[in-house]
Amino acid sequence: MRVGKIYSSASVLVIFILLLLSCTSGGIGYGVILWPPEGSSLESADVVRIISESNIEESYIIEDPRSEENLSLKRWRVDYYNNENEARRAAENYRPFANTMALSSRVGLPVRSEPDALSDRVYRLRQHEELKVLSKATEEVQVGEYLGFWYKVLTRDGTQGYCFDKELTVYQEGEREAVLSVQNVDPRVDDFFTRSYYPERFVHLIRRGTPALQVLNPDFGFFPRQRAGNRYHSLFKIPALQRILRN
Repeated sequence: MRVGKIYSSASVLVIFILLLLSCTSGGIGYGVILWPPEGSSLESADVVRIISESNIEESYIIEDPRSEENLSLKRWRVDYYNNENEARRAAENYRPFANTMALSSRVGLPVRSEPDALSDRVYRLRQHEELKVLSKATEEVQVGEYLGFWYKVLTRDGTQGYCFDKELTVYQEGEREAVLSVQNVDPRVDDFFTRSYYPERFVHLIRRGTPALQVLNPDFGFFPRQRAGNRYHSLFKIPALQRILRN
């Protein structure tokens, strides 16, 4: 009788283990690919099965729906869902933005925690830094003197937040080079605006060796990007004037 109970208990334990394995072999959930790594066969808005998770690596092991191979992806590239139906609904909502990217048009453009200009800044963008667009607000809002839309975005270090479109250039994947070519300034134009320009009379006075300091006023000239405090410095950098002043 005791032997029978032992066998019975062992059978129950085996059945329990088999059930546990059958439950866990299907994975821990499902995910929607937000931003696939370069060179991967994955595409944005793909629904994938998440097999396991690593808190140390901050990654998921997922099953590639095309090759059926297991891949390791950083968690920020995947939006997690408990079941497949939820994941597929989310993927449909995300699909219109699956190939939508954006570039920051200036240095220091903030990514905020909420679609609100007064919310916390969670990231500061570099000029021409590329972002993945996740969604777009349905209504225009007024921010300062500008009317525009808030975009939910994802950075390459995994930060999610919101950007106002005033300094954001939105485009489709594959158009990055074309967008950059439009945004880049002609170097000749850039050179023009970084110089200081003084009257030709200054040059004649310097060359004759008779500089009249009351005439060589550094406020007389054209200074596209110079601050008033830098004008004396720019003027005194003229080699001929430096030699005269040293004497």
